[in-house]
Amino acid sequence: MSFVWAGLLAAAGAWVLNRLVVRLYGETAIFKLIPWLEETLKTGSALLTGADLVLTHSVFGLAEALHDYLVSPRWGLAAGLVGIISHWFYGWVTGVLYGYTGSWLVSVFLTGAIHMGWNYLMVRLFSFFSVGPRRKGK
Repeated sequence: MSFVWAGLLAAAGAWVLNRLVVRLYGETAIFKLIPWLEETLKTGSALLTGADLVLTHSVFGLAEALHDYLVSPRWGLAAGLVGIISHWFYGWVTGVLYGYTGSWLVSVFLTGAIHMGWNYLMVRLFSFFSVGPRRKGK
């Protein structure tokens, strides 16, 4: 059950650090900095506690899903479900990459790059659906 504590520890750290970097660097932090912070926190907490990597990432995803739902009931359920799946996937990818590279640093960096691309796509899609397409002359 150490994966529960590791995932919650990573989620708490991410909640604090994410708020700080968004305040300092704006929206671009969501896809330029936060992915690497989160991947480092999730993998680091799993390694430090001896917890299962994929389950730690999954607990993080559950915590993020709850937060997303509480902040925005309109989008939060869908975002939360996608988040659970994506964070599970990031944990799996990190483990697979570690198996190939033998380096946690390389694995976290490469998984962070995937996470960065995903966050960029989500920010753009959310912006499109929140505002809608711009109409000519408006």
